[in-house]
Amino acid sequence: SKPSAPSNVKLDWSCSPIPATLTYAVHVTFSWTDNASNEEGYHIFRNGGLIATLGANSSSFVDDTTLPVAPAIWPPQPGPKITYGVEAFNGDETSAMKERELNCD
Repeated sequence: SKPSAPSNVKLDWSCSPIPATLTYAVHVTFSWTDNASNEEGYHIFRNGGLIATLGANSSSFVDDTTLPVAPAIWPPQPGPKITYGVEAFNGDETSAMKERELNCD
């Protein structure tokens, strides 16, 4: 059966501009409450793309990444927006995805 969706989804983050490369260094701790009793694991998404598959009973993920920004205005105002999502999966079935957005500004 379909696994239960995670709840209490939270993001803690820091963003640091890197002018020499026109990028932002982003450190994110993404956490949630594991409500599923039958999940095989969790899928983690950044801006709609799958970035990690975690095992059962997971409740957090740390993402250290560098994101490019448009060079027209440096530093960009506001900084990049990033959407993270998490869903539980079991075979071909997935829970509802829970998403949170952050702004690097």
